[in-house]
Amino acid sequence: NDPAFFCALIRILYGPKSDDESSERRRTLARNINYLLYGWRIPPGTREDGSFSGENFSLWFCAAKNAFASTELAELALLRLGRILVHCPSDPDGLWIDRAVAEALNSEDAQALRDGLKSGFRNSRGAGFLDPSGKQEKDLAEKYGQMAEDAENAGYQRLAADIREISDYYDGDSERVKRFPKSPR
Repeated sequence: NDPAFFCALIRILYGPKSDDESSERRRTLARNINYLLYGWRIPPGTREDGSFSGENFSLWFCAAKNAFASTELAELALLRLGRILVHCPSDPDGLWIDRAVAEALNSEDAQALRDGLKSGFRNSRGAGFLDPSGKQEKDLAEKYGQMAEDAENAGYQRLAADIREISDYYDGDSERVKRFPKSPR
């Protein structure tokens, strides 16, 4: 819940190397930060009791975004953050994602954030092979298609377009597996 900590991690991971750092220390630090960021499952805005606050998320997001404003690290920070946003809860009104998060994702200048979200959704499936019947891929295409439709109906057109890309991706996998049923992913 501390945007300054997140920003510090991004600066260490992607920022310029200091002259007094050994390359072995730098590699160890980078490996540990990557491990921490890849294991991050609790999105900013989550309270101690496990509930989610859209207002807290928005404050956190603004602070982190301002910390990287007009720096070369902004896009990398947004990509990393987007991957975590797949763990955001649904909105109390039933939308599949909290509306404060959807607002941030739908912003005109949030393509890197949406790209991170897409990466997070695709990676959430894990490694493996395509389902030889194509059913799993078809089910995922339908799931993400519905999510895109829900986002569009809620007024989040940019977010909907990016989620639709995930649906199309899995729809394509479903068609490919029918033509080449023994191909690995």
